[in-house]
Amino acid sequence: MPRIADYSVIQDAPFTLRVGGDIDRQIPFSLPNETHLGSRSILIFRTLNNATVSFRVEVNGSNQLNYTFGTSEVKTFHEVIDANVLQHGNNTINFVVTNGEITFADVILLTQFDI
Repeated sequence: MPRIADYSVIQDAPFTLRVGGDIDRQIPFSLPNETHLGSRSILIFRTLNNATVSFRVEVNGSNQLNYTFGTSEVKTFHEVIDANVLQHGNNTINFVVTNGEITFADVILLTQFDI
């Protein structure tokens, strides 16, 4: 069966998380039955912080990334999601700040589909 790569814009609008305020954001999304779950996927997102900050990213409860910035930076992350972490139907990406304040934006998921 032929397989293609495609992307989904999970969330375009920026959101800010901070210790002492909203520390996490759960973003639900759905994948069709044609998604090839046995292939790894790539999660892409942009960040902006003004000071030291630490955060983690989880997909369906599975920790995918822990990161700490020491200075003010704008970055783009490309994180490989292991095979079989995603599922057909409902999924969730959870962004959690553990120190400081950070803004996330442009959350995109690259996946493979059987056609």
